[in-house]
Amino acid sequence: MRRYKMDIVRDIFICCLMTSFANGQTITGYWKGAIASEQEGMKIMVDFKSDSSGITGIISYPDIGVSKIPVAQTKFVFPDLGFIVHDGSGQPQRFEGKVERETITGIWHGYGMEVPFFLNRAQPEPVSYHEEEVDIHNGEITLSGSFYHAKKDDKSPAIIVIHGSGDQTRDLYRFYAELFAGKGISVLIYDKRGCGKSMGDWRKADFNDLAQDAAAAANYLKNRKNLNAMQIGFIGFSQGGWIAPLAATKFSDAAFVINVSGPAVTPREQEQALVEQLLPSLNLPVEEVRKFIEQRTIFEKLGKGWDDYWKFREALEQKGVLNFIGAPDSRDSWLWDFYRKVFDYDPVATLQKVKCPMLIIYGELDALIPVEKSIKLTEQAFKEANKTNYSVKIFKSANHGIGYEPGKGGYQGFPRFATGYTDLLLSWVIDSTGN
Repeated sequence: MRRYKMDIVRDIFICCLMTSFANGQTITGYWKGAIASEQEGMKIMVDFKSDSSGITGIISYPDIGVSKIPVAQTKFVFPDLGFIVHDGSGQPQRFEGKVERETITGIWHGYGMEVPFFLNRAQPEPVSYHEEEVDIHNGEITLSGSFYHAKKDDKSPAIIVIHGSGDQTRDLYRFYAELFAGKGISVLIYDKRGCGKSMGDWRKADFNDLAQDAAAAANYLKNRKNLNAMQIGFIGFSQGGWIAPLAATKFSDAAFVINVSGPAVTPREQEQALVEQLLPSLNLPVEEVRKFIEQRTIFEKLGKGWDDYWKFREALEQKGVLNFIGAPDSRDSWLWDFYRKVFDYDPVATLQKVKCPMLIIYGELDALIPVEKSIKLTEQAFKEANKTNYSVKIFKSANHGIGYEPGKGGYQGFPRFATGYTDLLLSWVIDSTGN
């Protein structure tokens, strides 16, 4: 009986699928469109596939640097279509629409908004690169990555992407891999230690360990064919902006370094800047947080004052502050050792050792780091080291991700990269490598 029921379900699915094909009302394939308001739209591309298990798909938002996120809970009963996207923000986006021949129209629900969207059936854009799964070895640690080899007759330059803080896999950086590889620059992205398919644990590592991972990736590329071994560089985002220059000091043939939103102060000072710049805008108690950090530092450095620390922590937890600052929840939390390893790391000393060209990019409205102080310290460090082969670019009205944020800096509209940001990344690397 069970086998009989399964056969019926299978036959119904096949029948419905064949009927959809016969009527030309299948959604499988590639679609391009936008989430559009009256002012402007945010580009989207969706690629749907279907098999006996149902309908799956991936979605890209090129305006904000998101590429190939899986769609979930796809339901299609002609003409109604619905699916959900989890972009890591904790706020699922819901698409609800109707299919009419070669067009899908409906409403996008996300970030507290309801906005029309449309998709038109299209041909996928041809790619000028080849993606390959690779393993990178750094001592006993094996990192899993994806190598995007630009399809060029001559030997291409290459760039290694270095993560921001926390759990991060290569998937967060596929947009950049596709961006550079599409312009003839090969790219290596990889899962951070202990994330995705990579071994190890970044929680037990310091910045030197993470920089050595990136240097190991550079050494791996140096031994590959069809790459210019003297044109391998690094790009680091946020925390990666601390690590990329450090990696360049461990890989003597580094051709260039790009720092995107990485501060030139210690992590301890960066957290203090976040408290002073971000929390007031959220109506959170800055003075209480200052006192909490002082008490946390006492326990971190001296192992004393746990009861006082815990009282401060409980009070701030009730006020919703702990999402923005480090607050270990036990005496033996891994965070204590992590703080002792990285919180007083001085990036200025590393900057003075970097010999290759550097591009430093900041957003004017970055509330997470001290932009002006970082620029001042960077320029002072380079002056003392007699370094002149660097550029600093501040994008007006841009945030930590070098994007425009609705309601900030006079900008109204969907989130998107700052105008000229990706063009600068490409042109600077091309100029720096002579391609």
